[in-house]
Amino acid sequence: MNRRARLLLGCSFVLLAALAAGTAWALWERSVRDDRRPVLVGNRLVSLRTGAVLRTFDEDWWGALPDKNRPGVFSLDRLTIDTETNSVTETPGAHGPWITLTDGNAIACVDSSERALWRTALPDAPSSFGPDYQLLEVGSLVLVGSIDHLRALDRWNGHELWRSPGGGRYPCVSGDVVLASTGKTLVARSLATGTEVFRCDEPGTVTGIEAIDGKFVVTGMFPPSFTRVHDRQGALLLDLPVDAAYVDSTPEGLFVVSSKGFAHYRFPAGLVWRSVEPTVAGRSEWVGLVHLEGGGVIALSGSHGELDLIRLDAQGKGLWRTRCEPAEVEGGNGYSHGVYTEVRGDHLVVVNQSSVASYIEVLGLATGKKRRRFTYPPR
Repeated sequence: MNRRARLLLGCSFVLLAALAAGTAWALWERSVRDDRRPVLVGNRLVSLRTGAVLRTFDEDWWGALPDKNRPGVFSLDRLTIDTETNSVTETPGAHGPWITLTDGNAIACVDSSERALWRTALPDAPSSFGPDYQLLEVGSLVLVGSIDHLRALDRWNGHELWRSPGGGRYPCVSGDVVLASTGKTLVARSLATGTEVFRCDEPGTVTGIEAIDGKFVVTGMFPPSFTRVHDRQGALLLDLPVDAAYVDSTPEGLFVVSSKGFAHYRFPAGLVWRSVEPTVAGRSEWVGLVHLEGGGVIALSGSHGELDLIRLDAQGKGLWRTRCEPAEVEGGNGYSHGVYTEVRGDHLVVVNQSSVASYIEVLGLATGKKRRRFTYPPR
């Protein structure tokens, strides 16, 4: 090999070494950047890299609630905490006033000292409130649903704006329509006037209504059990698995978790794929989905502090599954859980907040392998 060739070969090795070093540096820097922002575990602000408690907030509430639209922003009782800027502000409305049902068949607006600012009687109310009354605050309106009526009150003075007969159980708002039920019948009304928009019958007694991406997901039982999706005009779009434990909507369509597996639906095509990967949704107290860039989801379901996770690709094929063990053995009652997740670079952060004991687990996004775990005792 002549001198020129040896020189070129040496330069190539130098360039490859520099490229490798640059790639390693970039990956390390991204890893550090991904881990730089702390996480909130209950009232503790915690370093994701070391698990050290950086700050403790003097709040009684055990679980921090993440803002779905602002990564790194949390609500903790009366505080709003931004972990990116390390700023803490008081949440608007933290000191009231609040709308509440009171004894004596009435609804009231009370301030932080429990003084009633206004009180409105509900003459058609039974003697015991129980589950026959649901309140829903929508902007300046308070919707009051009962067995045989739905009414709207002005939030600021309690004056009745409209009243509509026909049942008002499980009121739910999507756009300018409020949907409620009476037994097996759904009744949709104009939010502004209470005028009936449509009504339709379901196969069983309605036990819940949820608004997802401009549509209504209606569940029911007694018998038969059902989960159905309607649009705001009342048209039936989908008939989902009867034991759907969780329904989530993205621009890609609806994702459904049930005890039989996972399914992905689109409108108006219907079923896109169904996965028979086993779940524990039927016995879970908490179910959630993490949607990933490029398609695919991570499904989480758990009970008594443990979480089962499974990653599916964009076609519903299982890539990995793992389990996060509880931080402490827990009894059957008397505790609460709050779970949230964050995708940071090439790893998934799982935070399980509990009134008994909490933990953070950092998992590899590609493999589900545990990278770090930190546990924290009760407050």
